Amino acid sequence: MTSEIDIEAFDWSDKIINHIWEHEVDPWEVEEVVFDDPDVEIRHGDDEEHGPRWMAQGHTAKGRKLRIFMNPCQNREGIWYVITAWEEGR
Repeated sequence: MTSEIDIEAFDWSDKIINHIWEHEVDPWEVEEVVFDDPDVEIRHGDDEEHGPRWMAQGHTAKGRKLRIFMNPCQNREGIWYVITAWEEGR
């Protein structure tokens, strides 16, 4: 499903790496879900509390089901940043 939107790479800051690690998720797991899971679901959402963002849901190669919230970087086509990520069911 990533072919419908342009995600070429993620821009990883230390702040977001530390944040998702609090949820016991590594950046490589996020990339594995988005780029390698053939069944990944990516959809756009918007809510009053968090505003517009994209959500990806899929599995790592080891079978962990992750939910990832992300947005495209402004003025950097194909580059996205992660807002948060966690394992489903935790």
